[in-house]
Amino acid sequence: MEVAKFVKRLEDIPVIALPPEGLIQVALSLADRALVGQFTGLWPSSKSTENWVARNWAPLIQEKVTSYFLRRGYFLFEFSAKEDKDLIFRNGPYFMGPQGLYLNKWMPDFDPAVDVPTAVPVWVRLPNLPVHCWNWDSLKHNGNTLGKFIYKANSKDQYDCARICVEVDLEVGLPEAIKIVVGPWTHIQKLDYE
Repeated sequence: MEVAKFVKRLEDIPVIALPPEGLIQVALSLADRALVGQFTGLWPSSKSTENWVARNWAPLIQEKVTSYFLRRGYFLFEFSAKEDKDLIFRNGPYFMGPQGLYLNKWMPDFDPAVDVPTAVPVWVRLPNLPVHCWNWDSLKHNGNTLGKFIYKANSKDQYDCARICVEVDLEVGLPEAIKIVVGPWTHIQKLDYE
């Protein structure tokens, strides 16, 4: 009986070339319809996450969502429809009891073994933002000042508090306010993080 031989040198590792056609389609489909999420604190079980999704997301969406436990507390949420994924991503933040859920768009290079979320999307409220700063370009510019602008919530014709989703680097920190300058006019804008 022959004893199994383990590869010890990098150049001796076998190479497996997978046909890219099908995998590219799968990756593009997932990038279009999937979110990656991680709950803060203790990691919930797959069953409790499925129950939570059924209670909190299923009533909001038109089609189906399936959750998969990946590793290290990460879940992949695969939506049947891109519109449902976009709706859930826009309407956060979400909590399972005291545990917050960080959601991000799935990318082909995502690896739960090495990815530690430092850049996470958060919803930021801008209370009492002056009305002339509510346009898309101004909100996007404010968001990019904090990190990377992702989306703005619909104001529903109420101009007391703007909401923007921004990917922020937690290692850099979150400012309490920003200074908006337009010519000679300045405004100190308070920021509330959800």
